[in-house]
Amino acid sequence: MIRLWLVDDDRELRDEIAAALVRDADGVWLTGSFGAAREVLEAVRAGEVFDVALIDVGMPAISGDELVRELRRLGVKAPLIMLTMRADDEAIFSALRAGAQGYLTKDVPLADLIAAVRGAVSGAAPLSPHVSQRVVSHFWNGAPRWSEAVAQLTVREREILEILCTGASYREVGVLLHIAEGTVQTHVKKIYDKLGVCSKAEAVRMALEFQKAAE
Repeated sequence: MIRLWLVDDDRELRDEIAAALVRDADGVWLTGSFGAAREVLEAVRAGEVFDVALIDVGMPAISGDELVRELRRLGVKAPLIMLTMRADDEAIFSALRAGAQGYLTKDVPLADLIAAVRGAVSGAAPLSPHVSQRVVSHFWNGAPRWSEAVAQLTVREREILEILCTGASYREVGVLLHIAEGTVQTHVKKIYDKLGVCSKAEAVRMALEFQKAAE
């Protein structure tokens, strides 16, 4: 059983999702429904636990990303997924920097929402397709100035390397680019060969140094 918490100041939406989960989400149980971040923090401090949380960005008093940041400070390791109407860069990257594991917009179909919840428990980083595109484009804008070594990389390899620079795992890179984790690992081996490095840390450090020199 996956214990799900839902955090949104829209009571009607919470009730709608709760009813849908009961009807269609076998094995996913809504064990917490909160209208304010303060209520969530009180529950966590009282020792209540959950497996995944869906959190709205735009809540009163304490925003969604502030809640995520505080939950991480309190030691919560469970996946925290933003579920919101907003899909602008400021909202997306603020939430991800705060510690959100995923970012979904409220137009996500219920089946995809349930799949995202289950995937998050297994380590996936669920993103709505257009959010994924914005994340990738944030690190790949046109044709950056690469050194001779990095210039040998294909467009796909550059995309993977730039996403790795954000601290993403191979699994998360695969989710972002909609490719298998094994395919990511194959690309990474080619990146190592072309850059003359032996580890992810070395490849990322080289890419960051090149980017800094190009600024």
